[in-house]
Amino acid sequence: MTVLNGPCHSTEARGTLAGLLTFSQRRGKALAGATSNPKQPRTLPQRATRTYLAGLSTQLAQLDQAQRDSWKTHDAYPALSPYHAYMRENANRYKNLDGLRYGHATQPFYPTAQWPATLSGDNAFPTSGTFTPLSCSARFDFHQYDPKEGFLYLFHLGSWGGGYPIYGTVIYVIRPVYGMGQSFTIYQLPPGLIVIRLVRTTMTGKTEDQSLNYTVTILP
Repeated sequence: MTVLNGPCHSTEARGTLAGLLTFSQRRGKALAGATSNPKQPRTLPQRATRTYLAGLSTQLAQLDQAQRDSWKTHDAYPALSPYHAYMRENANRYKNLDGLRYGHATQPFYPTAQWPATLSGDNAFPTSGTFTPLSCSARFDFHQYDPKEGFLYLFHLGSWGGGYPIYGTVIYVIRPVYGMGQSFTIYQLPPGLIVIRLVRTTMTGKTEDQSLNYTVTILP
């Protein structure tokens, strides 16, 4: 369906014609060009970045008002809104995460729900967590009976380097819900034997020294 707010062959045209040609205005100039749709990320690092940022954005709505207001004390505020301060801080932390050898962080890199990130609290622990291998994917089923504080579960595609665990890229982000059974499926996984590493964070960016590793044989 064509949706235009002005004549098609005038400088007042706005909108998209037949999903193919887009009319717009930029800096007082009339523009027309082919309509393009953003491509889905193809590589694991690209998908991981999108997964991580989308997970953070979704979880912000679940925070209480005090946690959201705490971002007004961040250095980026008031130049940025509390939401954008939260996203910027946690995006910067993510840059320090990929490829890091476990236990050798030189600066904060876990996501935090509030500011300042005091690295306090106790991490929630999943009960009876199991992965079921599927075709190029895996389903994770678990219960959250641990009443401890928990912000996010970060699932990484793990690897090993030099005898030490190395963080892989984030492949799923979820916030555990106390007292509930939860299930989700991670897609676009490479066939064969892989290690999925679960890292648990508190509301203030703290993580346990112990991570949970799941060895899964992904089906073709």
